[in-house]
Amino acid sequence: MAAAAPIAIGLQVAGSLMGAKSQADAYNYNASVDRTNAQQSLHDGAAQQNDIMARARAISGDALAASAANGVEVGTGSALDALRQTAINAQFNALSARAQAVGRANAYYADAAAKKSAARSALVTGFLTAGAKALSGFGGGGGSATTPGGSAMPLPSSMGTDAGGSSIGIYGVS
Repeated sequence: MAAAAPIAIGLQVAGSLMGAKSQADAYNYNASVDRTNAQQSLHDGAAQQNDIMARARAISGDALAASAANGVEVGTGSALDALRQTAINAQFNALSARAQAVGRANAYYADAAAKKSAARSALVTGFLTAGAKALSGFGGGGGSATTPGGSAMPLPSSMGTDAGGSSIGIYGVS
């Protein structure tokens, strides 16, 4: 029966490590999806910008042709002012579409960075949990170490206390 204890400890450690790896892989995959979405958003924004400018050129060309057909001198006066204003409005709309796409892309990139950070945290937590499970299986309940987040990790009786019996945390006496 005593041989089963090390196996159980090993299984607990392996389970913690595998769970952490699985969680980190999921975060990394989701970060990859966010980066792909960001790139697609930038591509879509550029395409939308090009479409807006193409439509504006077509509208301007149609307006020029209609004005000329009606005998209006198209290179001067109010006809020129109208064409100029159409070009300005089209450029503004195209730049707005591009800016919105960049904003969406930046949000995706920020989400990806947060997910990469969560992946690293999942791995660190998994390793700390596995270490705590391994240590708690040898000697049973000698104290506890504290993680930076304040949670306790059990330590064997030979570890975790100073000469006076106080619990020792990772960052000092707790």
